[in-house]
Amino acid sequence: MHMTKTWALLLALAAVCGCQAQQETPAPATATATATATATATATATPLATSSPQATTTVSAAPATTAPPSADPPAKQTAAPSAKPPEASGAPMAGIYSGAAASDLNVRQAEVTDKGGGLYHIHVWVTWGFAHNIGDIDSDFRLVNGIYTAVDREQYPDVTASFAAGSLTIDYPDLGYGGMNAEPKGVYYLSAQPRSLSPYWTKLTEAAHVPADFRKEGLEAAVIALNDKEQKLVLMRFKGAADQPDYFWEAIVLHGPAPGAFVPLGDVSDITRKALGPKLAAYGFDADTQYAALRRDEYLRFIETLIIRRDSGEALPDDDGGQPLSEQEAFYIATGHANTTSVAVDRRDASNIGSIFKSEVDHSDADTVVIHIYEDVRNNATDEHTATLDWLQVDRRTGRVSGQFDE
Repeated sequence: MHMTKTWALLLALAAVCGCQAQQETPAPATATATATATATATATATPLATSSPQATTTVSAAPATTAPPSADPPAKQTAAPSAKPPEASGAPMAGIYSGAAASDLNVRQAEVTDKGGGLYHIHVWVTWGFAHNIGDIDSDFRLVNGIYTAVDREQYPDVTASFAAGSLTIDYPDLGYGGMNAEPKGVYYLSAQPRSLSPYWTKLTEAAHVPADFRKEGLEAAVIALNDKEQKLVLMRFKGAADQPDYFWEAIVLHGPAPGAFVPLGDVSDITRKALGPKLAAYGFDADTQYAALRRDEYLRFIETLIIRRDSGEALPDDDGGQPLSEQEAFYIATGHANTTSVAVDRRDASNIGSIFKSEVDHSDADTVVIHIYEDVRNNATDEHTATLDWLQVDRRTGRVSGQFDE
């Protein structure tokens, strides 16, 4: 199998990040009125997804690049280098943790449960690459000489856990619990609203200016990447109900390297996305990382689409002989709706007054699929019109999505 330079680069980047933190086609002319205040309208116009081409999903950070890892593992697979845990562990925080730069090709998650009496259960699981290599640690831990040590010494003789502000570090010498880049050692970050009060989580939500109504179950934090100064790029999001496919709110915060250092960079929306790019660049995050943070759903759906292809034996778009993304694949990546090229959500009332929000593939060529997002508005019997909300363009090789507000 041919491995492109781009994909090989991401495979290396994802492995390193796991160790640390574990010309476009113009929109066609249209006579419709273009909406101006569209940050909220665009989100509304993209109807709720009803299905996904893959059942497996993760609450994790996107890799710091938009190119997918290679289908083939590198010639030499190594375990993550031993992390440097603090001399003594901080207070444990029960909750869900996730590694940095994670995706469906690099799942790194941990769950910490307080069993009482100074005993904590820690379950860490890792899935790596198209081959779905797995790693796992599942044991009770108790404080021994300032470090939480696995109680099951027979199965986990050298595994330790230590806690710092919003993070969990799993460490042990050499290989042993995964291999093939699926070793569960490394750093994991608190990624979901904890059940009990956490000073770190409180400061993070304050820095992100999370609305009060969103400071509850459904609030997530994904570490996208770390820069050279060990500042973590954190994407905070609120989703709401578990079966709700759309995120209502997103914001970017930098954390570190000092535990109390938080830098709010602003909310993420169609209108703010373009301005946030230079801000991230100023902190040393490249264009691929910016895309992974600012269009996270689209990026993760592209990865998901590649996994489906590989699992079914199909070549990837960048493989020798690989086919570009189909219109249906591109539509799913851009909108979250699978196995279709159009969708409509009727928001009109019983008197047929209001809007029908539509998303549909308008046209495509060898390189790009163009998607029109608009609404059919009916104010009364004599006032009916359409209003364009966005034109989305999907690169059929890289899966990268751009909109009219990115120009």
